[in-house]
Amino acid sequence: MFQFGFYVLNGDQSVFFALEPKCGGARHQLKFVALYYRLKNGAVARLQGGAAKRYGGNKELRKTGAISENEYADSKREHDYLQNQKRVAINAYNIDSAYIAAQMLTLNKSIQRMDNNLSVIHKILDQLYVVAPIGGQLSSLDATVGQLKKPGDKLGQIDVMDYYKIIVKMDERYVSKVFAGQEAVMDYMGKNYALKVSRILPEVKDGTFFIYLLFDGAVPDGIKRGQNIPVKFKFGGVTKAIMVSRGAFYQSTGGNWAYVLDGDKATKRNIKIGRQNVDTYEVLEGLEEGETIITSTYKAYNDKDQLILNNKKLEQ
Repeated sequence: MFQFGFYVLNGDQSVFFALEPKCGGARHQLKFVALYYRLKNGAVARLQGGAAKRYGGNKELRKTGAISENEYADSKREHDYLQNQKRVAINAYNIDSAYIAAQMLTLNKSIQRMDNNLSVIHKILDQLYVVAPIGGQLSSLDATVGQLKKPGDKLGQIDVMDYYKIIVKMDERYVSKVFAGQEAVMDYMGKNYALKVSRILPEVKDGTFFIYLLFDGAVPDGIKRGQNIPVKFKFGGVTKAIMVSRGAFYQSTGGNWAYVLDGDKATKRNIKIGRQNVDTYEVLEGLEEGETIITSTYKAYNDKDQLILNNKKLEQ
């Protein structure tokens, strides 16, 4: 059970912050040492003052015969005694001074070491604070008291209300064709908006990988987080190609053949599909310019070689 003055760090490692009181005690001891110096100096001064005055006065009075020899001898003995005491005190004081100076140096080093330890501990504590990398609205928070979090774990999500990022899931065959800074176009509410690739996550999983895009200019009004919007990329230069609309026929044939319209008939013909986007397929072989195919599902046709068309409203 942790009490006041304890912190828990990295696997319940507790650090007791008793360093400040110790530093305070060391500083108090330094003040005591300084006081000791002052008291020592004052004692020596008082020891020297009174006896010297009496001896000097009696010495002058002796010359005039105003005092007796015994009285003069007493003051001289007191003066000599105190002078010897002074020398002994000064010698002891010098010895004590050297010891106390060494003690003060040791105390100062201890205080400096304690201050350095406190600085390191404060830096460790600062690393325990989670700081938001950007400003915005905290839309989710996945953190509870006592939960273990590793570096890189997601704690939550911050939505920047005036900043949007488009995440695109792409087929793995484009992983070598997409690059940072590549331009793209997003069609939203009948208007095109320019995008640029900002980051590529090249890890392929289940035949797909992800890229991040940012708006390159105007941002559409009313766009919401989690909304699905088609994005168009342009790979390479402009080339002439035969294109057909995307449709359910691809799921029926795998793009290997299609029914080609010829008047009131539709004939099965082998084709070869190349590049594709969200709207069209590129036909590399099997079709001529101007020809039309049936793009709806072929499930009801039972893989017939030729169809006789009675309904002129067939999807084309």
